[in-house]
Amino acid sequence: MLVHLEKPVPITRDLGVITERVNQYLTLEVHADLTLYTEFATIRRYENSDMVFEKDDIKAAIEVAELVLVWVKSKISIQS
Repeated sequence: MLVHLEKPVPITRDLGVITERVNQYLTLEVHADLTLYTEFATIRRYENSDMVFEKDDIKAAIEVAELVLVWVKSKISIQS
């Protein structure tokens, strides 16, 4: 969304930081705490961790990601 709006994109995988930046320009209309999903892109990817995600956690993360994608697509089509 930030790229589409031609706004600076923070160099981070912290979804709290990214969400705050998006909300400076548009209200992210996804009713989920995206910060809960930062660990999917950070801890398991970059750190030696014994963290294990349960199937329900993965399913919830996918559902939230799909909601964000639908929201972004709806905004891009409106603004294009």
